[in-house]
Amino acid sequence: MEPWTVEVKSGQSYPVKLGKGKVLFLSQANLGVSKKKTNTNDYVCLQITYDNKKFVIGTLHTKRLSIQVYGLFFDKDIYISHDWKDGSVYFYGYTCEQPPDELSGKKREKESASKIHGTDKKAKITNTTPSTIGQVRVMRVKDFVGEGD
Repeated sequence: MEPWTVEVKSGQSYPVKLGKGKVLFLSQANLGVSKKKTNTNDYVCLQITYDNKKFVIGTLHTKRLSIQVYGLFFDKDIYISHDWKDGSVYFYGYTCEQPPDELSGKKREKESASKIHGTDKKAKITNTTPSTIGQVRVMRVKDFVGEGD
């Protein structure tokens, strides 16, 4: 693992080029020093562009919340940006080689099927089926709230 740090300046978008076989673990974002001398109450929206889709990954506040902690993995090139006009935002994480995929194609499907049908007694059913591996799952509040709540 190699430490990864980038400063995204005001009004700019930073391209993160991972290269073949690399992954990025984004672990933290924090505000830099403000260009303004007065203390402001600004919200700062942090965004990434992944597969030509823009996602908000957090909101910082200049007085109350200047650091955001993440646990995000990216296996493709992304663009990182923010909307703070008064300074830079710093992003931290790690890059490393993507682990080899020992289970590919039919083997993965058979293993998932055995977990679902109960033929593998030691395995637990998980949400990582072949169709969801490498994808982002969007959760809504109603997904967490039970029917009777």
